[in-house]
Amino acid sequence: MARHFRFSLQKILDLRLWEEKQAENLLAAKTGQCAACERTVQELIVRRRDTFLSRGTGAIDLTALAYHDRFRLRLGHEIEVKEQELARLTVEREDLLAAYLETRKRREVLSKLQEKQALAFKQAEAKREVLRLDDLNTAAFIRKMRPVEESIG
Repeated sequence: MARHFRFSLQKILDLRLWEEKQAENLLAAKTGQCAACERTVQELIVRRRDTFLSRGTGAIDLTALAYHDRFRLRLGHEIEVKEQELARLTVEREDLLAAYLETRKRREVLSKLQEKQALAFKQAEAKREVLRLDDLNTAAFIRKMRPVEESIG
């Protein structure tokens, strides 16, 4: 009769795996938000630079120059706002990373315990099998020796 290994803490391990996956999903979402915000900052910086470079070298139109400068100031303000948002998102991401690493560590502890118990079970099963085969061989030897003893004695 073959016995199978059953980890007594399997339900807890499954729960820890689920928690780790949830933490990983939250981290991935926040990382995506950080990347999108960073791209927006870079796009605004390029747009502000391009606006500065496109002022032209022809006749000076003071009204257009004023609009140009006001637009550049507005872009500068948008960049500041987005950089503050990026800083906030980065802090949130770091917190989520710490939470993910903690849930991963908690899961890994149980996974390693499961591996150790599975190995111990396998070794014990192998030892039982050796003892069972040894008992069978001893019984076969005894059965084989009985006719020889009866013929002698």
